[in-house]
Amino acid sequence: IGGKDGATAEWIQGDSNKRLDQLGDEYDFLLTCPPYGDLEVYSDHPDDISNMPTHKFDEIYASIMSKALSKMAKNTFVAVVVGDYRDKSGYLCNFVSKTIEACQVNGFRLFNEIILQNVVGTLALRVARQWETNRKIGKMHQNVLIFYNGEPQQMKDHWHKMNLVEQKTLADWL
Repeated sequence: IGGKDGATAEWIQGDSNKRLDQLGDEYDFLLTCPPYGDLEVYSDHPDDISNMPTHKFDEIYASIMSKALSKMAKNTFVAVVVGDYRDKSGYLCNFVSKTIEACQVNGFRLFNEIILQNVVGTLALRVARQWETNRKIGKMHQNVLIFYNGEPQQMKDHWHKMNLVEQKTLADWL
């Protein structure tokens, strides 16, 4: 989360459900890529949502999103990178829809969606085995969901007033 004062982005590490309670400012942009359930377990810590059962993960995730979105100023964007994952029984958990719901109940409406195509890598090898044993197909994309909490017709005026990083072309950086 980066501050309104033009400061660079700040990396905040820790349990989001606790750390967000300690933040007091309003922020202009939020970019997050939460754990996809237990697809990748990050630790064995009891507060780590990546090792929680689906129902508990959903509860804590909704709490984290609510706290994060409450810190956002009016007329701001939130970008959430998500993808569906499977529960222990092999059913999809509908994480994309759960994320949309978590944002909408907190006043952020889905404004744009970007499909982020992943590298094929070993997907073709893994999918062949998955299909033969349980008819699961592989995913090669993630959803980048863009939410906005203001009036679209006021967007242009709000963003012109902000102190944004100077735009540069590729040639400028080289």
